[in-house]
Amino acid sequence: VPLEAMAQKIPVLASDGSRVIVDHIKNSSGGLLYNDCNSFKNGINILLENGQEIKDMGKRGRKYVIENYSIKKISKKLKDIIEAIR
Repeated sequence: VPLEAMAQKIPVLASDGSRVIVDHIKNSSGGLLYNDCNSFKNGINILLENGQEIKDMGKRGRKYVIENYSIKKISKKLKDIIEAIR
């Protein structure tokens, strides 16, 4: 779901419990991470109080998804894997 949100220019507020999601957030700068109730609350406040930063995070997230997970990129990765197996 985080990548789908990023693709729609929606910043992500996600738990730091998943290494994959943490990597997506850090590599894209398309959202914020939390690790407890306090940091979750702080993340919500940051998103509510910083309209321009929300827009910027959304743009960065979308750019990350397009550059790394577009049909063209995924097709090439899959093709490379199949060719490596042959």
